[in-house]
Amino acid sequence: MADLSFKEKAERNQKIKTVINYTLLVFCASLSMFPFVWMILTSLKPSGEVLSSKIELFGSRIEWSNYSTAWNYLPFGQFMFNSLFVAVMGTVITLITSSMAAYAFSRLRFKGRDTLFGLYLTTLMIPQQVIIIPLFLMMNKMGWTN
Repeated sequence: MADLSFKEKAERNQKIKTVINYTLLVFCASLSMFPFVWMILTSLKPSGEVLSSKIELFGSRIEWSNYSTAWNYLPFGQFMFNSLFVAVMGTVITLITSSMAAYAFSRLRFKGRDTLFGLYLTTLMIPQQVIIIPLFLMMNKMGWTN
């Protein structure tokens, strides 16, 4: 070890850092994937074992019929269409309004432009969780629920 050059020591240290970094990344990725794995494994359990007080990762048997039962019980096709429609339309509307606002803010000079730009950016940064209850109340008053 004493006869390693400075360059070799630096390369060796870099390799050790790389291994440690990748190990941490794999651990964090595995940890973040656990809820998804739990969800899939729970969806394959028999219905009596899903809400039991005994917590187990795997059920006594795999029941693929749970998916067809859920699909036939509720209109999941309509749910997926609604989600896709809302996501696509929200993206399109945001792109159109943001493009027009970007053009106006970049090309036009007017009084209060910087303040208005800050307000516009603030509205884009508000999380959806903050506005979901007022949005529901508004849609409920308009009769757009159910």
